[in-house]
Formats: sequence, structure tokens, C-alpha cells
Amino acid sequence: GMACRRAPVLIVGGGPVGLYASVLLSRAGVPSVLLERAEHGPVHPRAHLINTRSMELLREVGLEGPVRALAPPMQEWREFRYCHSLLGRQIAVEDHMAKPGWEVLRAASPTRMTHVSQPGLEALLREEAERLAPAAGSKLLFGYECTVFNHPLGGGVQVEARRSSVDERKANRRVGTSDAHAATTPTLELEGSVLLACDGAHSRVRQALGLELKGNPPLQFFKSVHFRAPSLYERLKHRPAMLYFVFHPEAVAVLVAHHMRNGEWVAQLPFFPPLQDGSSLDEVECRRIIEALVGAPVDDLQVCSAGAWRMVAAVSQRMSVGRVHLLGDAAHQFPPAGAFGMNTGLQDAHNICWKLAAVHRGLAGERLLASYDVERRPVAHSNARLAVHNYERGLRVAEALGLPSSAPQSAADAMGALRRAVPQRISGFLLSEKVQARAGTAVDVVRTRMLESLGARAAATGQAEGDAGHAGAPGSVGTLFGIDTEAGTNRGGGRDGRTDRRVLGPLADRLDLARLERAASVVENGQSLPLLFPRHELGFVYSGPRAATLPSEGHAMGAGRGHHSNPPGLPAAGAQAHLLDLNETEAQVEDETLRLHGEVGSRLPHHWLTTDSGVRVSSLDLLHGARAAEAVAAADVSASEDAGEASSPTHAESLSSISSSRVKLPTPSPPRFTLLIDAAGRGNWGGGAALLPRGTPLQVIAIADVPSEKNGRGRDARAALGVGCDAAGLEIATVFDVQGGWAQKIGASRADVALLVRPDGHIAWRGESTEAEGNHSCRAVAARLENVIGRILCRAGADNHACRTKSI
Repeated sequence: GMACRRAPVLIVGGGPVGLYASVLLSRAGVPSVLLERAEHGPVHPRAHLINTRSMELLREVGLEGPVRALAPPMQEWREFRYCHSLLGRQIAVEDHMAKPGWEVLRAASPTRMTHVSQPGLEALLREEAERLAPAAGSKLLFGYECTVFNHPLGGGVQVEARRSSVDERKANRRVGTSDAHAATTPTLELEGSVLLACDGAHSRVRQALGLELKGNPPLQFFKSVHFRAPSLYERLKHRPAMLYFVFHPEAVAVLVAHHMRNGEWVAQLPFFPPLQDGSSLDEVECRRIIEALVGAPVDDLQVCSAGAWRMVAAVSQRMSVGRVHLLGDAAHQFPPAGAFGMNTGLQDAHNICWKLAAVHRGLAGERLLASYDVERRPVAHSNARLAVHNYERGLRVAEALGLPSSAPQSAADAMGALRRAVPQRISGFLLSEKVQARAGTAVDVVRTRMLESLGARAAATGQAEGDAGHAGAPGSVGTLFGIDTEAGTNRGGGRDGRTDRRVLGPLADRLDLARLERAASVVENGQSLPLLFPRHELGFVYSGPRAATLPSEGHAMGAGRGHHSNPPGLPAAGAQAHLLDLNETEAQVEDETLRLHGEVGSRLPHHWLTTDSGVRVSSLDLLHGARAAEAVAAADVSASEDAGEASSPTHAESLSSISSSRVKLPTPSPPRFTLLIDAAGRGNWGGGAALLPRGTPLQVIAIADVPSEKNGRGRDARAALGVGCDAAGLEIATVFDVQGGWAQKIGASRADVALLVRPDGHIAWRGESTEAEGNHSCRAVAARLENVIGRILCRAGADNHACRTKSI
């Protein structure tokens, strides 16, 4: 054994969420110990889309540029394609960046989403976490897994960790070795004040707490196959996409181009228990199916790894118990449609870590941590509902083609019900390999016959239309499944161009042609799987009596559900409602209207402002100080459409760029609120803030109109604010709304509005008018601000509505 180690925060799990939590805590000067059972990062690509809000969070810690440098050019991933094979004719293509939602997101944020495979992101986060750890007193222990976990009633958490890598455990199982040898490996005893469980979908911490995942039965089962095929880039660069939805007699599957130029791909191949268990999809079979989906042999195809997984939508019944908090997949699991899994987890970490830092620094009471579950679980429920609906939207093209998505699973369920209903002797026969193989083949045969019939009739129609001069038209429905674009041969036909009669069959009738047209129209009319979700990405609101916000009576909330990402019917924190019983219509789920107008609980609107040095900065970047915002602006790589993404460096090159360009370590700093006020001094907000006790976690940003001779750049901020008192220790900066429109974005009808913004960018409180709040002097304003901040932070003695609850 080893000596006991202590740290304020213990992190179990070193995936993207755990690593990001480590980075945030180290930047705030909070020591932590991270345990990760794997020695090295993952090699099997999983998540790959980093949405707009998550890119804002990475921008905050200086990783926006390095992350974006790993992405392929946007031109290679802005589209989804629906096709018979990658090299064959396509049904439809959808360019998501041509949709209105793209301009909405671009206007709403200083950054934008990107397409980076999870192993690359993890490598960057790990390097940054290790870089920051020594100065913060943090540790990252890879190759250790949590084996014993306790959270005694007296407080604190205790963990025992065993030195054992995943590879060692797999080797032990292969040779039948017991855990006796593993038990002799070194162990660690860890103690902390708080534990963050970031240990994934099969979280041992969640299981030890006895928490159940509330949700639906598995929606579908897949074999995820990671393969490399660099030669596909030259063959597909004229029709690139992020996702290829392939409807082929061999399989109806999705091929994900994680990085086409580098040859990194993942094929998601469905199977249907109990008729199939995925075991038949060995390396040889996977290669055969992938080449069929591509539409031609792939000489350099290399199957790297494969694993079965089940698609579920589930949320833990609680995300906090005592001093233990669940983050990421440990707390919630979604279908990948919409890419909300990892992104929601990163936002979980962003929510909890500033609160942990405030408690650790003595700026807040421990009861502040109770707001984590209150705020994040409703967001998890909302994202789960959306992800399920996205999955259903993804099936619409198949349904339009006449492929009922429920048929295979219905057959599988019927087989399972039959096995349970018949005597054991017969049930054993049904479980035999011979019967299982034939039953699984039946599923394949049904799919194959339906697609061969549809594809053949389309091919025949294409041939007929080709005689009329339309065979080569890219959008011609009649030629969708007919001719391979690469070899110029008929699919299923001979090399001499003669058509295989088995494949072609009779000429298509109007019904079959209508199916193809209907499938194409599903995509063209925006009814298929989308990529952009402005409301769910940026519009979620933290609200409720136990949230770390304080409603302001002076501000009339905008009418309509669009102001909240959590729609009517969402179960409140602690409710045990069924996950999908959210009382939403289909139109409500799909409504992605983004309305950010400065409401309490919403994310601060992004607006371009100008510092007194003439540097354009985002209002979001100002939350970390004017000088820090200028540094972000200097490193901003998102000004041009593909800046930082065109060269597509390797992971090693990107890691090297971090070490060379970010040598200086950031100074650990405690979390602080930001008071955004009018620079003319109206409302006495600046004067009141200057009278707050020294050490109040607050900075003041005064926003002025376009500079003039009377109120020009370089003018002392305190004079501009009309601060007639000692503001020593309070950071006050003035920025300018050169482009105009700030007041409209925050919904300010008067000039004396003040916004109190939390360290995570969400508005904690809104002061409409000092007169409306009953304040008439700087001292009265100071007293009001001190009371508001104290209540939000659950400080002892504060009259806090959110803290009159039992600490969890």
C-alpha cells in the first residue's frame, strides 16, 4: 500500500469530462486528484462533434485554437449524405451550414462548432491538465481504478484505488488469472471533500450510491467499427460528408468520416438481439460489409477495433448525493443523434467547478453545491428528449423508402417472447446456434429483398431515363441506385456493362418512384436529422427556487416558451416522472428558436465590444477581465471561415503547438462575478460596487456608447462611472459598444440596468433600476449588491431563498 493522499476534490474518470474538470479546478487554484483506469487515451473514436457552447468553454481555457487545428476543413463535414453506397448514386444531400440555424449560431457566439474526434480532444485536455497540475497541487493518476468508495455521514469522501490498467485486466481474463495477483499491486487511499464521478455509462460510483438510471429500454444495438482507409479521400473528396446514411442490401448503416483526409472512419452497423448478438460481425465480415457500403473494394482498408453498444436515453434519478456529484455519461446517456452526450458532460463540469472553487476559497457556503443537480438535471432531461426525437427523425428517410424501422426489432422481440412462453426444452432449441443463425439471416433477407427490389427498380428507371438524356443528373431520382460513379458500371452487373437480370427485375412503377421522391423530399424539406440546435446548445436556462440565481421583480420575462430551453412539462428536480413524459408536441421539440435577452438564468448574450485599446472582444470573454479578453482576441482563430482547420496537423503536431505557444502558465484565480453596467454612471451601480467589502468576488465592466471627445478612450473608468469613493481592490474596466445594439440584446429599456453574471456566463441577477429596487444612494446600492451576492453564494447569514433547503 501507499500513504493516504488528501485533496479537496477527487475526480474518478479521466475522459473528456474528468480532464476538463481537472483543468478548470487547477486554473481556479483548487487541488484535485484524478483517477483513470486506462494508462493511455482511447483509440476507438466515439464523440466527434464539439458544439458551439462547448467550444465557448474550451475558448475560456485557451484551447479553442489547438482543438480547431485538429479538425478537417469545414467543407468536408458540413453535409450529411443519403445514398445506396458511398461511391454510388445518392438519394439526397443536406448542407447544414446553408440552413438559417448556422447564421443564428454564428451571430450568437464568438466561436463556432467543430468536428474533432474524441481521442484528439482527450489528448489535448490531458496535456493541458498535466501542464496546469503542478502549480495547483493537483495530480493525475492514470492506470488506477476506484475499487472502494465511501462517503461517511460525517462528511468527506474516501476512495481506495488499485493500480491496474485495462490491458492488464483483459490479459488476466484471457488466461483465466484471478484477482489474487492484482490485489498485490500498489493501492492508494485518497480522502477529499468532494468527489466528481466522471467514470462513464457503467459508473461504479453511481452504482455504489444506489442511483438508478431513469429512461426507456434500448432503442437499438450497434457494432461500432473503427477502420482506416486513407485512399477513400481521393475517391470521395468530390462528395464529402460527416455522415453517410447508406441503404444497401448488405446493411442499412451509418458511416462517420471522423477525418477523411487522415483516413479515420467509423461504421455503425445495427444488429437485433436476441436474433443477433453482433458476434458474427468479426473482422472479415466487417470488412466485407464496409466494402459493400463503400461500393467498391478498398485495398488499404484496415479494421482497427470494434465493439458492441446499445443506444439508450436515460438520466440518473439524482445527479448529486451528499458530497458526490455525477457528471457526463455517469449522470446521463443519450442517443448520439445531435451530439449532446460529451457536450452536455463538458457543460456539467463547467457548472460544478466554479461552485467548488467558490466553496474552497471560502467565498460561498457549501449549500451552493446543491444547485448543481437542480440546474443540470433538467438540461439532461431536455437533451435526452431531443436526442430520442433526433433518432426518430433519422429514421424518416428509411420509412419513406418503405423500410419500416421497427420490423427487425419487432421480429427480435417476438422471438424473445416466444422463448419465454414455451417450455424450457423448446426454448433451448430456440437458443441453439443453428436456429439463431437462421433467424438472424431472416432479418438480413427481409432487408436485402426490400432494398434489392427498390434499388433494382430505381436502376431500371434510371436506365430508361438515361436513354432520354437524364441518367447522369446528380439529382435525378431515377438514377439513385443505378450506376457507380467511380467505375461507370452497373451495380450488380458485369464489367462489360451488361445488367444482371436478378438485380434489375421489372421496370419501376409509379409507387416505387414515389418512394424515392418521398425520401429525397424528407431531406430537402428539413424533416431528417439536423445538425444545428441553437436553442438547446445556447438557450438553456437555470431557474427554480434552488438554482444559484435570484429573480428580479423589475424585469418582465419575455412571453413564450422560446425563452427557455426547458419546455413546459419538464419534470422538476426530484420528480420521478418518466423521462419522455415531457408534455411536448413534435413541433415544440423541433423548435430551435433562440431568444437570449438577458433573462435571469440564461447565458449572457454575445456582443462584440471594443476595449479602450481598440481591440474587439466578446462580451463573454470579458467575464475573465478586459486584458484576458484582449488576449483571447489576439489568439482568435475563428475570424475566417476555415482558419486553423485547413492544414489539418496531426495530434502530435497540435500538442507541440500547445507547448510552444502557451508556455506561460495562467495565474490561478478564484471565481468571480461580473457586474455589467452603463458607463454613464446612471443608477449608482459603479459607486455602490466600489463600497463593497474588500475581497468581494466581483469585477465591474462599464459599457459606454461610441467614444467621443467628451467620453473618449483612455478616460479613467472611475470618473466615467461617477465613482466618488475609494474603489481600491475593485477591478473596473470600460468598454465601448461601437457597433451598437447592446441594450437591445439584454432587453434593457432603461439605461440604469445592471446584470450580475456568474463565472460560468449565466446571469445570476438583474437589477432593472436602483429606484425600483428601493436604492437611492451608493451605500444603499452597495448593501443591495452585497445581499444579492451573499444569497446567491449561500453565505452564512444571507437571506437566501435557495439556501433554505436541506444540503445534499
